[in-house]
Amino acid sequence: MNTVITEKKRGRFVLIAGAAILVYLAATSLIRNGSGAEGRGTPYKYAAERRQFTPLKGVSIGDNSPWRLASLRGKVVLLNYAATWCPPCLRETPDLVAVADQYRSAGFEIVGLMMDEGSRESISGQVQQYARRYEISYPLVQPEPDPLLAFSGLGLPTSILLDRQGRLVRTYIGPVSAARLSADIERLLREAGSVIPLPKS
Repeated sequence: MNTVITEKKRGRFVLIAGAAILVYLAATSLIRNGSGAEGRGTPYKYAAERRQFTPLKGVSIGDNSPWRLASLRGKVVLLNYAATWCPPCLRETPDLVAVADQYRSAGFEIVGLMMDEGSRESISGQVQQYARRYEISYPLVQPEPDPLLAFSGLGLPTSILLDRQGRLVRTYIGPVSAARLSADIERLLREAGSVIPLPKS
């Protein structure tokens, strides 16, 4: 009798676990495919809650020069994981360009971490065409392979906001609007007493 009960419980567990996995995969698929006008964000972290972000490095697309996240220390940084084949990434790009141009003089920078696959030459061609199409003024980088990134189930686009010390402030999963970014960027710039630029008319 106990064996039968155990088998039933095991079967029920497998069904529940399977259903949970399907729900997770469906949710991930929605994020990857950019369902909805804007994605979701993690809570904003205050200074005492922040932790250092992973030291990233890669290759700048275009001139193949080495790139390191550490080179931007002292600036507020948005890391935008994107790809040229990703429709929601393309949809949010004009807002990213506008925000980058507005706040650059105050000490803010966006870095596009391009997750396209293929040879370095093919990626470079695709990304440079993308940069011209959207008049992108911020650097675009091919990040070095990262085992953690490969297994994280990263949905595109995902953007990560860092403070001037390179610490994680907030993560945006899915497209993010200029209005939401501006509010968080200005909040961080004020921490260091930066002069907030007026919106362009």
